[in-house]
Amino acid sequence: MQYAGRYVRRPPIAQYRFTKITDGEIQFWTKDKITRRRVTISCTPQEFVARLAEHVPDRYRNAVRYFGLLPPSRRRALQMGCFSC
Repeated sequence: MQYAGRYVRRPPIAQYRFTKITDGEIQFWTKDKITRRRVTISCTPQEFVARLAEHVPDRYRNAVRYFGLLPPSRRRALQMGCFSC
């Protein structure tokens, strides 16, 4: 719990996406990638915690933060205008 507790400060879901929170139900919206529409999902608190736990990396694992054109190793080169570095 101590390890997972530090991820509560910056959860993988934004607070404005929650539409309803009660003792027995949590509703939030997400984007459906197939239909390209906003969909409301309803689940119990236990199901929500299980979904949230999937996004917490295992102990001693690092999450991928930047890739492609914006990795930390390329930021300095991009700021200086060196695109072939």
